[in-house]
Amino acid sequence: MFANFDWIGAMRSSPVMVIILMCSVVTLGFAFERLLYFWKRRGNPEAFYKATCDKVRNGRVQDALNECLGNPHPLGAVAAEVLKNAHMTHDAIEEKMHIALSEQRLHLERNLGVIGTMGNTAPLIGLLGTVWGIMRAFHDMASTGSAGPSVVAALHAANGRNRR
Repeated sequence: MFANFDWIGAMRSSPVMVIILMCSVVTLGFAFERLLYFWKRRGNPEAFYKATCDKVRNGRVQDALNECLGNPHPLGAVAAEVLKNAHMTHDAIEEKMHIALSEQRLHLERNLGVIGTMGNTAPLIGLLGTVWGIMRAFHDMASTGSAGPSVVAALHAANGRNRR
């Protein structure tokens, strides 16, 4: 279907195609960055939690803290903050934990707004391209004085070859 389609000619003749291409590249870049981030932060939080709790129960708090700091999962950073501040009051520990949770949430949600914005605007940009193409088709029909679809298709094929 697209084997004989002139992509370069389409890019030259339609600025909307260039905008769509740039938005696609930006979105793909941010999506890839998020994929790498989540891939690096994967882990088994249940097993980590069990092992850390066992170390704390056995009195090896420093070993548990080291394990928390070495764990890439977001739970590790939150648990490390709790263990670092174990000498504080219950309310102070809870406040520190909420701060650590907020920091981890910011890391997890970074750049998702850009991806969401691109996802919401992509259909509108596509609609703009459709309207642009219809306007060009009507302009071509008016310039030739004929209203047949074969005239518009022939004009666009000729324009694509002449613009190279």
